[in-house]
Amino acid sequence: MNEDERGAYQAAYCGLCHAMGKRHGWMARYTLNYDFTFLAILFSGHDDEIGGPLRCPAHPFRAKNPCLHSAGLETAADGSMILTWHKLRD
Repeated sequence: MNEDERGAYQAAYCGLCHAMGKRHGWMARYTLNYDFTFLAILFSGHDDEIGGPLRCPAHPFRAKNPCLHSAGLETAADGSMILTWHKLRD
């Protein structure tokens, strides 16, 4: 994986974390996993815009550049919460 691909993946990961926090509350961020990051990248394609540096509760001393908004991030965030709900219910 080259640096551009790594940066795009990290931006999608941080963007998904922020989307989950915005749509489902701050506690939902701790259920994030790499599988849904890949799904978010597949759903959003290349129409993501990368924003400026933001901080998060998991890494308060390192600012990251997340993807700001896309339908793929929101869909992956919702799917992650649905599967987490079913997992907790079992």
